[in-house]
Amino acid sequence: MTAKELFRKVRACDLRLQAAEEAYQHALQNLGVRAVRQGEGGGGHGSGSPTEAQAMELAELESRRNSFRAYWIALRKLADEKINLLDNPREYCCLQLYYLTSRTWEQVAELLQVDLRTVYRIHGRALRHIDEKEGLD
Repeated sequence: MTAKELFRKVRACDLRLQAAEEAYQHALQNLGVRAVRQGEGGGGHGSGSPTEAQAMELAELESRRNSFRAYWIALRKLADEKINLLDNPREYCCLQLYYLTSRTWEQVAELLQVDLRTVYRIHGRALRHIDEKEGLD
């Protein structure tokens, strides 16, 4: 797998993990609100405990989130190993900031004190250098 392919997967997995985390937190919040509303009525189901279907949905979301997290951790570890192959500090920082700290290209440019076009060039060189060191050129 080329550096570009790896880092594209890292970024995509990062977004999927964020979405899975948000879905899980949203379900947790909704479950808490439903439990409070059920308990407020004074009658009816009244226990305030989640239904079996709600509990199963939450367990599924948690499982999905944990799967994404495990994959994300493995990808990030591999990405970090690849980034550590770089000798050039600007290339190293560019990839670290964008892929491992989830900064935008504009933020990376600002932190490196260069314009956006220069960041893209640094990024491209960094990917080529990693592939060269890996023998994928």
